[in-house]
Amino acid sequence: MSVQECQDLDLNAKQTGGIFLPRWAYAKDTAVLIQELTERDRDRARLVKVHQGFKETAYRYVFAYKDQYKAKRPFVTVLPSGKSGQTESLEYNAEAGLITFSFPQTMAPHLAKQQTNADSFVWERKDGTYALVQTWPCEINHTFKASFEEV
Repeated sequence: MSVQECQDLDLNAKQTGGIFLPRWAYAKDTAVLIQELTERDRDRARLVKVHQGFKETAYRYVFAYKDQYKAKRPFVTVLPSGKSGQTESLEYNAEAGLITFSFPQTMAPHLAKQQTNADSFVWERKDGTYALVQTWPCEINHTFKASFEEV
């Protein structure tokens, strides 16, 4: 292996989770794979088109339940992939809330049927498709209000 090829296998901190790893700390195959993934990412980034003056507007529904519903209910964030994210008990206080997307989401039937303890978030619609409400808890406090515009 030439000196240039060895230098090409040196990984920078951005490629190793923000830390410097000496060359002896990783295998050649690992370095080659990371270099290939880095080049792939560069190629994909070149395909991104930037349009001047575009500003994203993302809408979310926020339900400020605060301390209105004190009966403990299971809470789980269900993802469209069928995986479950957060499973936790909800807080009941003056800042408690839930946030979700403002568009309908659908889950594949075979994934929806695998959901347990998620009746409030996954159910069969009248047309036979399965609705999904992907939601997660939030604190509706000063920081939250400063980050969003109410419409």
